[in-house]
Order: sequence, then C-alpha cells, then structure tokens
Amino acid sequence: MKQIQKCPHCHRDAVFTREICPNCGYTSKYEDRGEPDYKADEANKRIPSYAAIMEEHMTVAQRHGRILLGLVMGLIGSPLLAWGIVNVYLLMDPNRTMEIPLFKVFLCCVALGWMDWEIWHSGRKWLVRGLMMIAFFGGLFMLGRACFLIFSQNFDNPVLLLGFLIFGLVYLWCAWQLFRSKDIPEFLRMQRQKAKDEEIS
Repeated sequence: MKQIQKCPHCHRDAVFTREICPNCGYTSKYEDRGEPDYKADEANKRIPSYAAIMEEHMTVAQRHGRILLGLVMGLIGSPLLAWGIVNVYLLMDPNRTMEIPLFKVFLCCVALGWMDWEIWHSGRKWLVRGLMMIAFFGGLFMLGRACFLIFSQNFDNPVLLLGFLIFGLVYLWCAWQLFRSKDIPEFLRMQRQKAKDEEIS
C-alpha cells in the first residue's frame, strides 16, 4: 500500500511502497518515518536561481505567456532552419544545377532573430503584430504551395509537399496563438515595464 510519509534520513515527504526512500535511497523502516507536512521544503533547492526569480516575480499567466511565446518563436523559425540545412546539403552536392539562396536564408534568419530578440526583451506591440502577420501570411503561402504541388501533373517531391503542409498548419496555429492568447500580452506587458525601469535607472 502506498503511503506518504517523511523520510528520517533526508527529511522529505515521499511516497513509500517499500522500506526504501525513493528520494535518498536509504532504508527507511515504517516505524522510523514521520508524518508528512506536504510543504515540499526541498522543492526550492532544486529550482535553478533564474527559475526561482521567475517563480517569485512572475504571475502564472506571465509564466504561461513566456512559455507560449518561446514556443511560437521557435516554431516560426523552424522552417528557416530546415531551409538552411537543406541548402547547406545541396551546396555540398557536386552535381547540383540550381542556384542555392544561402545568403537569402541567412538574411531571413538574422531578421527573424532580431525581431524575436526585440519582442522578447522590449515587448513592442508592433513587432508582435508583425510576427503574427508573418505567421499568418506565411502559413497561407505554404498551404497554397502545397495545393499547387498536389494538383501539378509532374510533381515528384513528396517531402516538399509534406513540409509545406506541416509548416503551413504550424504557422497558422502560431498566428492564432499570437492573436487570441491572453497570457502572451501579460508577459509582454511585464517586459515593457522592465524595459522602462531599466531606461529610468
């Protein structure tokens, strides 16, 4: 039978199924264990310093917005990363006949990276709207390209079709999250206030 008790060795609450503490690994007899206090005294010691600061100064909505915004930024940048990897692979092919737009990919990555950096640290609204427009129209463009490839008669690249379909849907989901999420504006509001405080100081 599972029981929540306090280990006499590490003094932490644990779920005991036998006479071994799952936290510290020491033998812990039933009669030596204490009553659990459910306070999770050791939890804060396992949190890194940067995470502890966030736990203290950020609300639940701000933490959720931070995670969601980071996810959206990563997903929007993933097609550019995939495009760059494919171009590098094609660049190493000695039999290539097509031009490799490696510089164009680099410029797109730099521009998107700058936009993400500014949004993350300054929380500027117009940049967030710009990122939302990039995700929305980029998703429509990729889904349109996928439809064009499906109905083309001489189509022979299913990987390209799959990439357009997946990334197109992902982009539209990112645009929807940037449009409707209430947690992302909470995090960005905190970032704007932090930027103002840094300018004043």
